[in-house]
Amino acid sequence: MTLASNADAIAAAVADSDEYTNCCMSEEEINELPRRFVEEVNIPYNKRKEIEEHLEGYTSAEDLLEDSWRAAMSVKAFRRHNENIVFPINAMRADGETPLEVSIKPGIPEQSHGKLWFVSYVNTYTRPAFSASSIPAKAIEDFAWMGQWETFLENLAEIALDERWDFESESPDGKGFSILKSYICHTYYRLDSEDKICVSEDKAFAAFNTGLVDNRFDDIYLCFEPQSGPVEWRFCGFAASGNRGLKKRVVRHFNPLPQTAQYFDKIEDLLYDPKRELIVDYEHILVDNVDRLPISFLKTELRGSAEAVGVLEEIECAEDADKDSLYETLSDIVETDSRIFRTLRNRLEDAVEIAIRRVRWNFKTAIPSYYPRANSMSLLLPLCLLDEQAADAALVVQLQESGVYVGQTILTINQAYTNARLICRPDSDWLTTTK
Repeated sequence: MTLASNADAIAAAVADSDEYTNCCMSEEEINELPRRFVEEVNIPYNKRKEIEEHLEGYTSAEDLLEDSWRAAMSVKAFRRHNENIVFPINAMRADGETPLEVSIKPGIPEQSHGKLWFVSYVNTYTRPAFSASSIPAKAIEDFAWMGQWETFLENLAEIALDERWDFESESPDGKGFSILKSYICHTYYRLDSEDKICVSEDKAFAAFNTGLVDNRFDDIYLCFEPQSGPVEWRFCGFAASGNRGLKKRVVRHFNPLPQTAQYFDKIEDLLYDPKRELIVDYEHILVDNVDRLPISFLKTELRGSAEAVGVLEEIECAEDADKDSLYETLSDIVETDSRIFRTLRNRLEDAVEIAIRRVRWNFKTAIPSYYPRANSMSLLLPLCLLDEQAADAALVVQLQESGVYVGQTILTINQAYTNARLICRPDSDWLTTTK
């Protein structure tokens, strides 16, 4: 099959898909689109580089786009996403089955080399095909029936040393358990990967160490008994100082006793060295994770862009289900408007510099954190964007083999606290549950 015929086949298949038929464009709208792609659409350097990674027989990004545009035009394989016009190209994503998509949108000729359109986005994302046991939050349910989660978590919170297990913003009365559920699920996931889920020789009893302690500072173990059903085990109780029977079973069956999860091997995982160089991936943070920045911060910094402010106002009023597409639009604005990108980058650079100064003043400012799915340790630094005394987000910093730190991404305060709590309860003046 020739490149042209393959492009035609892809365009025809995509045009018949639900995603395209549900978002199809009118004949009038299609007639307003460019006729010759390369002549009428500006291809920014970074988008060209992305496309060049998927040429698959074409000699240039321009050739691939021109041929794919021709094929899309022949069967009207277009869909509208906000101001973007999306079409498939003759190249496959990592799954080998899904065509890449390219988005174009109207531009300002003075900023687009005299052209009325520009490439705004290259969609290479492939949804991971995770099994239930490979998803940290679901792995424990693949192992055992836990009963009603709300009852389980409430009982565990009563036994464990007192601490707040939810965020004030989510549960003002302090009676939620979102942090505790995440903690238990991810602790099990880590223990399983370390082969620390203990099963008795007769297969009649199992247990693991939660890493939590009761008010006597005794370890709390989760205990399980076998059952018939879709999962092998069922939760049967907590082995702690208040339940001597189960605790005796744990001692009788396991020597050594079930061990806690281990997250770090060296001191560099726990302490930030301000003398090392820090390289921050500003493009990933500001383009791919702009939704993790406070709305009030973005509205202040982007007040000179009516388009950006309009999108932010829509986000504030939108339902959660509609916010993803709005943030994608905002991401396009940040990426394509160099003035906006520089403004946000400058403010972020200031916040990073202040964070490093705080670490020099107090080494406990940098908080160890664990990301289960990547099985990696990192350090969290506070980013104070609105008020220099209050953190609005956390910079995730990881030490590389080269000896430099890389600021890979940012997390919301809630995300950062949840990840840090896997290591221990944060003793911090900036990372708390009250944000």
